[in-house]
Amino acid sequence: MLLDGILPGMSLPLRLLFIDDQQADLILLEDLLLDSVPDASFVGCTSGLDALQYLSVTSLLPHLIVLDWHLIGLSGLELLRALQQSSRTQSIPVVVRSGSVDPQHRANALAAGATDYLVKPLGYLDQQTQLVALCAHWDHLRRGAALPAQPTKTCR
Repeated sequence: MLLDGILPGMSLPLRLLFIDDQQADLILLEDLLLDSVPDASFVGCTSGLDALQYLSVTSLLPHLIVLDWHLIGLSGLELLRALQQSSRTQSIPVVVRSGSVDPQHRANALAAGATDYLVKPLGYLDQQTQLVALCAHWDHLRRGAALPAQPTKTCR
């Protein structure tokens, strides 16, 4: 297991919500999670509107939201602003993960309330390394919270 020694004592699965309009990217992220962070649970949404709908009805909110900057329909920036305005979701950390290296995108995301802005790596191993580091960091920060687990699924 790739995370042996990185997440010792992880007792509760880290709940992640990934929002990306590219289904192939969501499938890749799910595969990476299953291989590298098997104790994490994953929900993937292919649009900002689907994500907002999911977040409005789920009883178990994610510990971390990772969203793509370039979404069809509701943009990543618009979604981020909506998440920050909702009392239900404003305390959930949001990391923007995008292929864009434009420094203005990063500045806009951070100004709108994103916790971080990550550039998507191109290679599988680089993506795996980034995802493992992201999960390890956020699991460490939320480790004391006693919240029930949620299985892997895709919002529709």
